[in-house]
Amino acid sequence: MAGIESLAMPLGRYQNGIETLQPTLSRFRNLKTLALDHAADIKVGFNPPYCDAAYFGPNGPFFGPDGQTIRKNVEKKRVGAGERVAQMAFAMLPELEELWLGDSSRATVVRTDFDNE
Repeated sequence: MAGIESLAMPLGRYQNGIETLQPTLSRFRNLKTLALDHAADIKVGFNPPYCDAAYFGPNGPFFGPDGQTIRKNVEKKRVGAGERVAQMAFAMLPELEELWLGDSSRATVVRTDFDNE
């Protein structure tokens, strides 16, 4: 596994959570790019409503104070979940440069010489 630099693990519900994969993922010491499923699907405590009706305000989806508040809260939780996964991945994989969650959330890291001391 030492020569693998990119690994994609999309479309999985990660039945026991992404944390249970840490021992396996940490063996990919030269991994530079890791692509995982969306934060909602890797069991990191982010469980957004999947029904559009959950986002409805009095004027329809995403409108009105209720819909906008719910949408903002869900987005805040999604970002927090992504940050937790990024912290875990970048700490576990010293060569990792890029992490993808789903098809649109991307995190990169800039490492300094201080990171390896």
